[in-house]
Amino acid sequence: MQKFSFKQFLCQALCALSFLGLAAQASAQTQFNVVIDTTSIAGGGWLDLQFNPGQENAPAATAMLSNFQGLTSSVDAQVSGAVTGLLGGNVQFGNSAAFNNLFQSVQLGQRISFNVSFSGPFLTAPSDIGTSFSLSLFAADQATLLGNGNPDSGSLLTFELFSPLSSGQFGSVTPVVFDGGLVSVSAVPEPSEWLMMVAGLAALGVVAQRRRKQVAQANVLLAA
Repeated sequence: MQKFSFKQFLCQALCALSFLGLAAQASAQTQFNVVIDTTSIAGGGWLDLQFNPGQENAPAATAMLSNFQGLTSSVDAQVSGAVTGLLGGNVQFGNSAAFNNLFQSVQLGQRISFNVSFSGPFLTAPSDIGTSFSLSLFAADQATLLGNGNPDSGSLLTFELFSPLSSGQFGSVTPVVFDGGLVSVSAVPEPSEWLMMVAGLAALGVVAQRRRKQVAQANVLLAA
């Protein structure tokens, strides 16, 4: 008779959870939450958002911004290129133009956050041309960069969008934070990932229940 081994069960559970984690990473993470912590900076400023292709024939991509928190401004944004919507609601960026930019006044001294999701043919269309989403912060004079950004561009944060190099593969979105004291990024699980996690936990529950039944039956036989 096979004895129940908690160590063996724990190993199986960890393996199952590891498998779920790998499966969740098989598709590209495309949704993120961005937090800009300006609590140590007083006064007004300007938020600069850009979504630009590396070259003119880059695969089409879209950046959708939503769920804004802590954003207050009485001045309309300055917009260039393929940008629609207003900060505070939903804003959509396309990469069809060479320069796609939104420049918005903001009140500093608080935490500003929003969600950004990326979609489009770039995820499946093979190409070696990418697209970049960047975030910068300027002082009230619209010229002085704030924070410790990229030495070349001044960006505090970028998302680099890469297409697959061959068909049958999946593109990727890679966040790069240049000033971790001012900006933070966290992944927002997609619905399919939540369903996968719930299914995995349910499967582990079934395994645990079967193990308990086996132990109970073994104890009955031993007692007899």
